[in-house]
Formats: sequence, structure tokens, C-alpha cells
Amino acid sequence: MAEAFKNDGSNTNNNDKMNEDLEAYDRLRRRIMWLIPNGIFMLGTKGLNDLNLMTLSWMTQVAAEPKAVVISCEINSLSYKNIKITKNFVVSILNKEDKKPAIVFAKPAVYDPIESTLSGFKFFKSENTGCPVISSAVAYL
Repeated sequence: MAEAFKNDGSNTNNNDKMNEDLEAYDRLRRRIMWLIPNGIFMLGTKGLNDLNLMTLSWMTQVAAEPKAVVISCEINSLSYKNIKITKNFVVSILNKEDKKPAIVFAKPAVYDPIESTLSGFKFFKSENTGCPVISSAVAYL
């Protein structure tokens, strides 16, 4: 397969074909990645002056006693900065069919205090942490 994408720059038709092949491969790769058995999770964080929801790429249970999970969070993200400040976060667990928030919250959330929404989605604050929980969550931790 590597040869199919090799580009020596000698033929623009080959470059066009290679670009088409790469685009098709990328579409297929995205479709396959959605098949990996995994939940759809939203990471809710609260900083000193802001709230954020972020699509969580990975979470797993690492202990049963005490109950503990591990998450992944980009070090340059607002969520990471909020967690560093408050030492708190909430994970909203969404229904498998509820994919729209996962797409929207791939970018930083926009808070609307008048509508009480983050990027157009209703939320409530966790009683224990004050972190946002998306209202469509089937459960949260």
C-alpha cells in the first residue's frame, strides 16, 4: 500500500490520483475509528471565570476500589488549564446516537449566560464541583 502513495513529483496526474487516494483513505479511516467500541464522553470543567465542555477522546476505569477513571486531555486546552486550577472535572456520558455534541465540542465551548448554554447546548452545574454537565447526558461522573 505504501507504493500507492509514493510521490516522486514527476507527474501531476499521479499527484491528483494520490490526493484522491489519500482523501478516500482518510474518510475510510474516520469511519473505522467511529466503530471502535467506546462511549461518547464530554469533559466538563470550571476555571476561575469560565466553564468549558470538551469532547473527551479517551476514558477508562483503572480501579474498582476505590473507583477511579483516567482521562486524556490536551495539555494546551482550556479544560486542562481549568483542571490544573480547580483540580475538578465532570464526565458526561452520552447516548451512542448523540454524536452532535462530540462534533461541536471538538472546539472550545462558547458560554451564553442569558440562555444558560455552552455552544447552544443546555447544561447544568454539578452540585459537587460546579463543572458543567451537558443536559442530554444519560449519566455523569
